Amino acid sequence: MVHGISNEIKVSVCAELNLPLSKTKDGIYHFDYTIYIENFRDHAVQLLSRKWYVRSQYGVETCIQGNGVVGNQPILEPQESFCYSSFTYVQCAFAHMHGHYVFQNMINKEQFLVQIPAFELTLPWCLN
Repeated sequence: MVHGISNEIKVSVCAELNLPLSKTKDGIYHFDYTIYIENFRDHAVQLLSRKWYVRSQYGVETCIQGNGVVGNQPILEPQESFCYSSFTYVQCAFAHMHGHYVFQNMINKEQFLVQIPAFELTLPWCLN
């Protein structure tokens, strides 16, 4: 699991290969990931949108963006957390993901970025 804190919001990510949903004969690998978001601010915040970058071992980068996460734009009160799971497909043995969320301060409506720490998407049988 990797962790990062920016703007008093902690983001933790855990990713793993989902072999049954992968199409190994076609070189397509399904990775599940779970994100834990914790609000360490002294006021409520709302997650408005996300922007992800998936970079393959070949240097090909894909950008994925949209409103909220898994159909939600959660509001996190102070010391509250939110957890969700999602997935991505890659067509190589090694890749990584990173990005950011756009949050809004619920008091003054100011928007701010929260970094999503980079995490690996690696086929377990390729590790030494």
